[in-house]
Amino acid sequence: MIASAEAVSYPHAVGPIGEPIRLYDGEFELRRAGVIFLGYGYVEFVWFPSPGFHFKFDLVRGDPQDPAAELKQDQEIPLLSLFDEDPPIFIRFPDHAIGPKVRLRGYQAPNAFSGTLEGEQHFGDDVPISSLSFYLANGPRLIDESDDDPYSAIPALEDKGWRVTFEVVADLGERLKTLKASSGYTIAQVGRLVRTDGSTFRAHEGVQLVDALAWFLSFANGDWVGPLLPVGYDESGKRLEIWRAWKITHWRRTDSWFPVTAASQYDDKGQLGNPLAELIPCFMRRWSVSVSNETLQTAIHWYIEAGHDAGGLEGAIILTQTALELMASAMVVEDRRLLSAQGLASLPVFEQFRLLFGIASLPVTSDELPQVKGFLSADNNWIDTPKALTEVRNAIIHSGKRSAQKIRTVKQVLPRAAEIYLWYLELIILNFIGYEGLYDNRLAAIRGYWGPYENVPWRRQEANEPSLPG
Repeated sequence: MIASAEAVSYPHAVGPIGEPIRLYDGEFELRRAGVIFLGYGYVEFVWFPSPGFHFKFDLVRGDPQDPAAELKQDQEIPLLSLFDEDPPIFIRFPDHAIGPKVRLRGYQAPNAFSGTLEGEQHFGDDVPISSLSFYLANGPRLIDESDDDPYSAIPALEDKGWRVTFEVVADLGERLKTLKASSGYTIAQVGRLVRTDGSTFRAHEGVQLVDALAWFLSFANGDWVGPLLPVGYDESGKRLEIWRAWKITHWRRTDSWFPVTAASQYDDKGQLGNPLAELIPCFMRRWSVSVSNETLQTAIHWYIEAGHDAGGLEGAIILTQTALELMASAMVVEDRRLLSAQGLASLPVFEQFRLLFGIASLPVTSDELPQVKGFLSADNNWIDTPKALTEVRNAIIHSGKRSAQKIRTVKQVLPRAAEIYLWYLELIILNFIGYEGLYDNRLAAIRGYWGPYENVPWRRQEANEPSLPG
């Protein structure tokens, strides 16, 4: 489904890369322990040094556009007492209840302060809304940039009573060129959430779904893709706005399993279609179960951080093994009840992994997975990947108990071990959510933006399935 241009509302003006988004400009109240200071200021969403909400407050009382206006207050705020954290300081905007708790971070001039807004803030009326608009930052991999049409929809949510539509910002191509040259942040898409039957909903319902979608999109993107500045609308216009910080990473090259161009490939009916149509319902079914929700959040967090070598290659390997141990507990104990928690814990970790990978029909030997032949040949005792990977991890953790030769061997294979670990983890997560479509195999000898893509290992290729273009 292709969205019309009118379907998506821009909550705020999208400026150049790195430019703050101005959210409020006008009268302020600074409150602390019953004392009120009035003035003028502004609030902006800023990208640097990290994404968040910053404000500047000027105590000068009067119309800043009219220098001749009478000042209503002439006093200085005691500097040291304001920078104490207790009691807390709050900002209030006209026509709103007490707003964000703030932390002052600067003293630029007498009676002029700047700071950060803390926590999640809701402004407006808690009334039923008909749509929720929001931004996505740094998520270009999820859209085929070769498509000339700037609109992309996710029809997968329609059968669950929701429809999400994304519009790519008009100059995304130029923004991506700038990001690739200098990194940074940019708004990539503007999203809009509605009920398929046109009915209204509460903001918290929409935000919960957008949050789940952001977790999935971050997993698909291989990096943190945050939903920014949700704004709720009804037939009369904007009714509420939510300010909160979501984890977003600056633009960097990502390596992900997501088959971004699969929509242009063919099946026996002519088109494979957007893989999101299968992926998102699978993900949402798992996400709706509280235990699975916690498992997914933890595994995805470690997957993304490991994908960018958090703590170096050694740290990435430790993170991915920990995530796989978590998934073993979820899939072996909680899902299939093959063993008790105590029974699983009694097994060596490489045996746990053999059991886990077997559940997902993942190959573990060089005969089944030729891409690991060189890796396994580094040590004669490495008969399969579970044994080899866990020995690499153990050598990192317990290096003092390993021989010098073992340490040298492990150091030589660290990059490949980290890549193989990530391959297993992303496939285990995809198996956990029940996905049976295409993926981009990070271990494949030939890879490119256009594929070729492969079926997940647990999907058996049917005789009439065409070969996938590459």
